[in-house]
Amino acid sequence: MGIGAFPVAHALAVLRMGPVERVVAATGHAPGDVLAELDRLRVAGVVVLMERRGLWRLTADGMRHHAGLLAADVPPPARAALSGVHRAFVPLNQRFKDLCTRWQLRGGAANDHGDPGYDRDVVAELGALHREAEAVVGDLAAVRDRFARYGTRLAGALDRVESGERSAFTGVGVESYHDVWMELHADLLLSTGSTREAEEALEHASGSAS
Repeated sequence: MGIGAFPVAHALAVLRMGPVERVVAATGHAPGDVLAELDRLRVAGVVVLMERRGLWRLTADGMRHHAGLLAADVPPPARAALSGVHRAFVPLNQRFKDLCTRWQLRGGAANDHGDPGYDRDVVAELGALHREAEAVVGDLAAVRDRFARYGTRLAGALDRVESGERSAFTGVGVESYHDVWMELHADLLLSTGSTREAEEALEHASGSAS
């Protein structure tokens, strides 16, 4: 039977493009099953492999196909429920962006990670934010269980950060906390039909209220 089109097409919609390893991480399915579905979708004209870069992406037809699959996966009642949880995610997202900036920069210059105390404080704040994010992901997973995987992946990345793996915080393409958080964010926007502009309005409103 295979794993079906939606998990793979949705992973590529979230990622925009990516190597098979990231599609596997996003779906949680076995590499062989993901490759088989990618090949089936390639033949159907839904996805294309950019061979020189080793990256898969949706075609224009694939994006339209995914939109139909997503509408079936998230009917209006589910979309409304996810939108409610999304509002709780927005302030966490702003705090996470601030933490990433503080991890990468210190005193207006690149953080050379020469001050263990400074890094420990930022990592501790990430741990505190993660505990709040777990509740949000749990609420999302109660609506659509595919969101539960983000909680597992974020926890794994946090473990690596706390073990001293610096790239696991904001590294790109290494299943870092930032990588997984950005996928969660993109998935929320797709699944709720929201936009970054709408989020900015929510951020402004919450900032004014505080």
